[in-house]
Amino acid sequence: MNDFEHYQAIVPRLSELLLDNCISSSTETRNKMLIYHRASILINQIKKIKNQEEIFPAPEGDSFVTPQQMQCISLLIDFILKNPEILIEIILHELEKENDTQIALIYSSVIPSIYGFYSTAEHISYAFPFFCSLIISVNREIAFSALVPFYCSACTYKFTEYCFDHFVTKFVNDARILTKQISNSIIDEYVSLFIHSLSEAFPLLPHSHQFILRFMQIKGYPINEIIQFFIHRFAAPQLQKFLLSTPHKNQHNKLFTIIKAVDPRLDLYQPLLQAFSSKTIFEIPSAYQAFDLPFLQFIVSTQDADILVQNLVEIHKLPNILRQFVTNNYFSEINLQPLIVKVYIRKPKPVEQSYNWRRVVFDNFKTKKLEDNDLFQRYFLQIQSEVEDFKENPSIFLKSENLLPSEYFKREQIKKILSEKYDMFVDYSINLTVNELIERSKLFENYLVHSLALKTLKSWSKLIEECLKVSAFPVIEENVSAVIKSFSLRQLFKNSILIDKAIDVSAFCIQEFSNKPLQVMILIENFLCYIIGPKTAIIIKSVETRWQKHVVEMRPSIKLPHEFTDKKYNMNKTLLLNEKLWKIVAMFNSISTIPFSMSYFVFLDCIKEIEDLESFISADNNDSITKFALAFADSRQMISRFIIINSIFVKTDRYKNIYNKCSRDPLLWCRLESAILDMISTDTNFISDVLSFQELLIDSKFI
Repeated sequence: MNDFEHYQAIVPRLSELLLDNCISSSTETRNKMLIYHRASILINQIKKIKNQEEIFPAPEGDSFVTPQQMQCISLLIDFILKNPEILIEIILHELEKENDTQIALIYSSVIPSIYGFYSTAEHISYAFPFFCSLIISVNREIAFSALVPFYCSACTYKFTEYCFDHFVTKFVNDARILTKQISNSIIDEYVSLFIHSLSEAFPLLPHSHQFILRFMQIKGYPINEIIQFFIHRFAAPQLQKFLLSTPHKNQHNKLFTIIKAVDPRLDLYQPLLQAFSSKTIFEIPSAYQAFDLPFLQFIVSTQDADILVQNLVEIHKLPNILRQFVTNNYFSEINLQPLIVKVYIRKPKPVEQSYNWRRVVFDNFKTKKLEDNDLFQRYFLQIQSEVEDFKENPSIFLKSENLLPSEYFKREQIKKILSEKYDMFVDYSINLTVNELIERSKLFENYLVHSLALKTLKSWSKLIEECLKVSAFPVIEENVSAVIKSFSLRQLFKNSILIDKAIDVSAFCIQEFSNKPLQVMILIENFLCYIIGPKTAIIIKSVETRWQKHVVEMRPSIKLPHEFTDKKYNMNKTLLLNEKLWKIVAMFNSISTIPFSMSYFVFLDCIKEIEDLESFISADNNDSITKFALAFADSRQMISRFIIINSIFVKTDRYKNIYNKCSRDPLLWCRLESAILDMISTDTNFISDVLSFQELLIDSKFI
């Protein structure tokens, strides 16, 4: 009885439900990861894909592929996984045809599809030996081309993000690059910073990506060619892609100038070569083995499968099991729309023998072996069906005196029938319940392990999603511009229905990642010629001139919190705070140098940086940090752009939902507005001009 009471007190009742929910969530996360990671790699090929809809799966129920065909795709993938040398044959055979479009698909879609678009540790474990074989078997250009999607993926997102934050962000906010031609001394400075950033970020590459670079060295690849691949086929394109998703995309050519200057500077490679031997601190998580799954999932299109099948036929390597499929049951439609298939790689194991089974909370409970007793089993099930909570605690019914009359009568009946066996029945019932509690404890242990794996998996999935957003950003911009060209601007202007249609159509298949604020900003930018007539243009010029003069006069009167100026304060912290403050000043200052459509996002970034900086300040600063940054930013257009965005986008009911969804905290924008109004409140003429400007914008009725 003591065992029963002990187990009952600590074993959760909902173990099975918790585990089921965890399994369901992990399934959904795995599917999303595959779809998004594929999209993030293929979306860069969007211009070569006729229908953008083919980037994502068809709606449920609209698939044109039969279950038998799905099974054949699964067999095809399994065959290639077990015979990677045949995939190398296919690549070489395809290259002989000199069909550039087909070769591009081989590298960007077919090979990645065989290895799950490198979405999980399990997929990479298959891709890794294939790439090692490829490096040994083919010339360097073929190997480099096949490796580009492997490196230019979410697997290296952390690496790219670090380089962008520590190199590109500093570069684009440097006022010295705003000149038409960058001086050689500045180029040298940023070339060194670029190489240093790559070296510092190298531990953020997964082990597989690090080892392949070292493996190239071992196999005799010239070091300058490895560096060329690493910088010009991987790091630089990824940084440029990042830059195109930021407000500073117009600095793209200047960034290219810096990267191009690396070529003749072989002496600078030494820090990077030393970094090649560093260990990784980032790995792609398991998504199948960690959840005791006997299969892997792959995301494949009929076009991927068709390219593989046709080449297998031509090189006489098509397995017999697929011949009937090719002859009698082939695809009715061939396109790039993805399908998710399963490939079983091992038999399922019992929980206790699984990869990640280990006791975390409970002791190593062992179930008691009970002799078969049909009579006891029958009465146990009968009572369980009739008496509430019997299964959870049979002792209440079997021994307690506090029972309902009907329950008491039932127990006495059983006592009478079982007679001297009644005490044995009590022991049987309790031991049976204890065994069930022990089984439930195993489920809960499994849930704990799986929930931890799920947490890791969701973090990885979120990173893949961020990677896709970066990749989708320039595509969305192109889509908006294309939609605007398909309409007449005069037709769109003031027509809210058409404007909404333009926003929806421009997202195409990437609705989930459509950056609606960006789409609205591009529309506003295109409509400025209608919104701002001659009268408005005069007011804008007046507001900008007054602002620039006014903030210069205000600068001496703005008092920062003592943490920024007190020499007795922690000097290191003071330096750090001032560095962060002047970074915000540079961000505000950059607004005049970027496209109007991106200004809104810089304002949001500034607001976020101000909020972070204020977290280091002990007392309320009365927006002095915001006012200081605004006053010292030498940006004429900042004030007019803020008023336009504030009047047409932020303050209107029409776009309020879009604004609230993308804004981290709408109240922070209000604080920025309040700080600006407070700064100009001392000049009544200035306030009057600003209010007139806002009224003209509202009267434009674009909103």
